[in-house]
Amino acid sequence: MLSLEQKIGLAKNIIEKAVSDHQRIFFSFSGGKDSTVMLDLVLKAKPDIKIVGIDTGYEFPETIAFTDHLMEKFNTKIEYLKPTDEQHNGVMALYTHHGEIVRNMADGQWYCCAHKEPALRNFLERGEYNAWLTGLRADETENRRLVGIYQKGKNGIQKINPVIFWESVDIWEYIKLNNLEYHSKYDQGYKSLGCKPCTEAGLREGKGMQSKFEDVGLSGERANGSECGLHI
Repeated sequence: MLSLEQKIGLAKNIIEKAVSDHQRIFFSFSGGKDSTVMLDLVLKAKPDIKIVGIDTGYEFPETIAFTDHLMEKFNTKIEYLKPTDEQHNGVMALYTHHGEIVRNMADGQWYCCAHKEPALRNFLERGEYNAWLTGLRADETENRRLVGIYQKGKNGIQKINPVIFWESVDIWEYIKLNNLEYHSKYDQGYKSLGCKPCTEAGLREGKGMQSKFEDVGLSGERANGSECGLHI
């Protein structure tokens, strides 16, 4: 079993190789604990890396505030990805026409996902970047169990997951050792954070659907912790 020191060393090597091999690389920041650790690691390797976040209007206000605070603290910037007005209007028109069906399908998650995927697609279709650093961990959900360090993502982009082999305890220990700030909602009992519809109903300890994964990552509305589509 690898020690935390060994895991940190491997993650650093993976990141350094990624930024060396890919001149057009970006990092996606979500505001969660894994992204916070990755932000610290990534900026040490490439202080000028492109950072993006997704704001569909369904994020916790605390997430946007915390993200903006961290970017200022680390003296860097983030680009928030959003769907176009046309895409947003299309989603709302579909809901108006099929409201009851949509409501029964996802109980709120549909709203966010229907906006999140086009927001990311718009960014990737610019063709400016060919590699993507993420903070995915294999022990988060069923779908991520078999994800490796390297995988092909949407639009054929190379996804690189430097902390995929870390566990939740490693993330928290790194935060403690490096005196990193973290999202305030963790102190309110949330175990994992995502967009508001996917998180608020089921990620407090002792509330919502139980899971064999320590960090469920979703409220339980999705079977087997399936993804919204960003990380397939």
